[in-house]
Amino acid sequence: MDYDENELVEVQDTDWYKETVVSITPGENLRAFREKFGMTQAQIGEKIGGIPSSTAAGTFQILEHFFDFYTKSLNLDGTFSKDNQRAIAHQYFRECHALADIVAGNFLAALSLVRTRWASLPDSGNNQHENSVALLKQAYLDAGGMIA
Repeated sequence: MDYDENELVEVQDTDWYKETVVSITPGENLRAFREKFGMTQAQIGEKIGGIPSSTAAGTFQILEHFFDFYTKSLNLDGTFSKDNQRAIAHQYFRECHALADIVAGNFLAALSLVRTRWASLPDSGNNQHENSVALLKQAYLDAGGMIA
């Protein structure tokens, strides 16, 4: 669209604005407004009721308080090694009575039994992002899991 340089136009009507709006990510947009008003990320978080945080870490997204508990109860060495993470995950499966289903290849049954241990599993009840069964099933197969 051509404009007379002396003509007043609404910025929202310009091609520049329309192209810019679609190219800015939500995070970039939030940052621009935050900086415009001289606020830190923590201040924005306070305004919206707090910044969600988690202590989940590692391959199995083990929460810190669970890591501390299982390190003691399983007599682990206290490091966050892959072996210790696997030992804790294995204990989760044992406690949820999912081992027999995992060994038998009953993926959906095992998933249902352990869903409350990981917030990202379907129907975990944690009000967080949940991965789809299809995505989890493919990741399980890609990692060498077998499905009956």
